[in-house]
Amino acid sequence: MPKHPSRTPSMSAELDAIVVGAGAAGLGAARTLMNNGANVLVLEARNRVGGRATCDNTTFPVPVDLGAQWLHQGQANPLRVIAQQAGYTIVHDAFPRVIYKDGRALAIDDPAVLEFSGLAASMGAMLDAAGGSVAAGNLPDCSGADVVAEFEGLDYFPMASGVVNAFAPAMKELSVLDFANFYDKTLLPVGSGLGDEFLIPSGLGNFIRDLADGVCVELSTPVKEISWGEKWGVQVTTKFNTPIRAKTAIITSSVGVLAQGAIKFTPGLDPAYEAAFSGLKMETLSKVFFQFGPDVNFGVPNINSMCVPLTTSVEVPFINARLWGENIAMMLAVGQLAERLESEGEDAVIDFALATMSSIFNTPLDRSMVVAMAHHSWLNDEWARGCTSYAPPGAVPFRKQLATPINDQVYFAGEAVSLYAHSSVHGAYETGAAAARKILARL
Repeated sequence: MPKHPSRTPSMSAELDAIVVGAGAAGLGAARTLMNNGANVLVLEARNRVGGRATCDNTTFPVPVDLGAQWLHQGQANPLRVIAQQAGYTIVHDAFPRVIYKDGRALAIDDPAVLEFSGLAASMGAMLDAAGGSVAAGNLPDCSGADVVAEFEGLDYFPMASGVVNAFAPAMKELSVLDFANFYDKTLLPVGSGLGDEFLIPSGLGNFIRDLADGVCVELSTPVKEISWGEKWGVQVTTKFNTPIRAKTAIITSSVGVLAQGAIKFTPGLDPAYEAAFSGLKMETLSKVFFQFGPDVNFGVPNINSMCVPLTTSVEVPFINARLWGENIAMMLAVGQLAERLESEGEDAVIDFALATMSSIFNTPLDRSMVVAMAHHSWLNDEWARGCTSYAPPGAVPFRKQLATPINDQVYFAGEAVSLYAHSSVHGAYETGAAAARKILARL
């Protein structure tokens, strides 16, 4: 477990930076500053570090990631390198992806599977190409729905839309530029089981938590106001009305939290920043984990098998079965399905997940068969208000806006600030480190 040194009163007058938030972005900022001799304090609203990357380490025989789980863009992911150098086991996610229909697994050459997978590949390629044209200045940004409209009448169009669009709740809300920016940094296909994604068996959330080792973090300390513009720097006021001064501040709160005005800025920010907070939106996901007794057998081809029902609906649930060889299954939902389930509450999530698993595996499952269960609602989490940011059509420039410092005193970091690695843990980490480097250049 990491050790978080306590701040002494004399430190407040000497601080080079206050970092708001101890998630990947905040820890990336703090570590970069500290490694270069800067004096840093991190203020975290939660009673733990890690932000939207966190593990449940006690409910099951193995850790499970309640939030971020995959290292995306693996060939260019600095966190993968940091984790490997620190001795963590990193596993390439080449585990099976299996499509089910009527309680049985379909072969990869089944006509229905070929029809769906071919459609999904075509749609993904069209979205990427359209986004590339936008980036080159040959096309105004538009929605994913506009680009793939020619496929709308096909049976598996809704399912392909739900699978290909991993960012926004619906194709009409997806910026093709945002889509292409992410995949242009992904060197291998994603989502096929042979892509550019990696897992940490001991938990991605635990790895991010351990990055806080040696970092000065004050937990359970929400920030309510940031005053800036004075020659000496900024003043951060916590919910305890404790003012803390520093030369600079790095804000890593999610755009969902910032859009709600959880932090007051004095003087008020330029409207361009307020527009960025509200212009970038928060996607959510729904994850629930179940451990079953030995009498429940999923019959999947390997551990960590990702199973999905063949459907004509845009609401596509994914079932990750036999996690790390244990009789644990996770339901993962994104987009409209996740929003609906999380809005209806935990009982709705549990009931839907069990019904989906029963249908896919042709096995009757109910709550009495569940040995242990874990779930966290990111939509209803007051310090997140969703899992990752997405840019609606035309909103990508807001990411650049947030990367622009205010008066060389206030900096923003987090996955929402990243152009090419948004929606990822390493994107958050990189933007925190980038903000820190800007501060170091001026100290």
